[in-house]
Amino acid sequence: MIKTLIKKTIKGSIKKLQKEEKLPVFDLPEFKVEHPKEEKFGDYSCNISLILGNILKKSPQEIGEQIVEDLKESKERKVKLFRKVGVVKPGFINFYLSDEFLQSEAEKLATTQNDLWEFNIGKGKKAQVEFVSANPTGPLHLGHGRQAAIGDSLARVLALSGYKVTKEYYFNDEGQQMRNLTESVYARYRQLLGDKDFPLPERGYEGEYIRDIAKKIVEKEGDKFQKKIDKEHFKKYAEECLFALIKKTLKNMGVIHDIFYNESDLYKEGKVDALVKTLKEKCLAYNKDGALWLKLSKMGRKDDKVIVKASSDPTYRLPDIAYHIEKIKRGFDLIIDIFGSDHAEEYPDVLAVLKALGYDESKVKVIIHQFVTLKGGKKMSKRKGTFVTLDQIIDEVGGDVTRFLFLEKASGTHIELDLNLAKDKSEKNPVYYIQYAHARICSILRKTEDCSLDTFDEKLLKHKSELVLVKKILEFPEIIYDINKDFGIHRLCYYAYSLATCFSGFYRDCKVISGGKDLTQARLSLIILTKKVLALSLKLLGINAPEKM
Repeated sequence: MIKTLIKKTIKGSIKKLQKEEKLPVFDLPEFKVEHPKEEKFGDYSCNISLILGNILKKSPQEIGEQIVEDLKESKERKVKLFRKVGVVKPGFINFYLSDEFLQSEAEKLATTQNDLWEFNIGKGKKAQVEFVSANPTGPLHLGHGRQAAIGDSLARVLALSGYKVTKEYYFNDEGQQMRNLTESVYARYRQLLGDKDFPLPERGYEGEYIRDIAKKIVEKEGDKFQKKIDKEHFKKYAEECLFALIKKTLKNMGVIHDIFYNESDLYKEGKVDALVKTLKEKCLAYNKDGALWLKLSKMGRKDDKVIVKASSDPTYRLPDIAYHIEKIKRGFDLIIDIFGSDHAEEYPDVLAVLKALGYDESKVKVIIHQFVTLKGGKKMSKRKGTFVTLDQIIDEVGGDVTRFLFLEKASGTHIELDLNLAKDKSEKNPVYYIQYAHARICSILRKTEDCSLDTFDEKLLKHKSELVLVKKILEFPEIIYDINKDFGIHRLCYYAYSLATCFSGFYRDCKVISGGKDLTQARLSLIILTKKVLALSLKLLGINAPEKM
């Protein structure tokens, strides 16, 4: 990775300056190497001089000039890394990669017989990504779709990064919402049998899908339950219908979970009761007004919260804590939870309890995503049945576009879907723009199937558009490392689009099949490399890489 290479070079330069007593001896602090916002400031920029200026009480500009002078004199590398290094006020060091280095790196990647890059960030550790985990009380909505896209793509990146990944769905098959679902289905069942005035329960579900489930029960069972409800039968039947629908929707988005974990198992196996007992024994819970309260104020949180109501019903925090203890006991080294913003206040309570009970809560990382709305759309409600389902969006624009729409913005940003743009099948649509770049390369390669590309003269790749494309290809590992740091999967969307744009610039400026055999061979090798990186990027996003469009 070029950032790592530049950091190593800077550290070597500073150690040399210390050895020559041009800089005092000190422990080297953390510093950043980043891409500057403006091209005139180079390919990479570093803030080491500014940090050392504070430590050494010396001018950052002067420190930067010392480092730059040493880098210019360095003869260590066979291939010159920089064509230019400079310092700009107030002390940033700017690096401009040499054509020779870019050509050499392109040749290495284009001729490798193995994977382009090997990532061992995870080192074989176990990672669990829990996502969607919607209550089986209705079809999936747009927020669930965003979770599905983020979770599945993140799992793909983690797997590439060397983790053993488990994709998990927590099946909320307990609680008041499930009772409301059961009673809602029964009410529609009675209405279909002629009891027109049979009421829906308070806060019942009114969507048409409830009537559809009731119709199936009428067709299968007739009026068998007209006089008396069999709650377990209706609950189980509704769950099966809705969960089959949920799985089908996810499959249409290319999302398949490895494990479906039932909340009810936490109760059946006594894990919730064991947790309550432990909390009481450790004086982390107390009784008040007939309810059981979690003593969160003792754990650094602001307010205590009820975990078992006076009605004996648990609140959602209790099974959530039990579930996370179960995750840790299953041996996961990294546990990623993906929640909607309505969980933002709850998850710190869960982490606080884990810590208080002696578990390593640092293993748990939480991604909170903001809501998704349609452009010009109204507020959606699952209970009222007024929401737009994920299936409707997939049917309108397809699975590829749907995934990209949910992934292209940072999870903390609200998404407003523009369906008119999403349905546009021109290059205005970013998904088609990226896919078309891949398909165009495939089209060129079909015309040149007889060419031998075992070797090529990398020094012929010297046009600015060729080198810009090479630079962008070399950025791919940086994207993977950054996603591993903060789980910002949106970076991959931006990268894929940028790579497609660099290819378009190259295609515009450089004739691939040129008059000269050697140049043709070099450019064909470059576009094959580009194709591989585009295909890999799309694969990680869960999007198809078509060969024809």
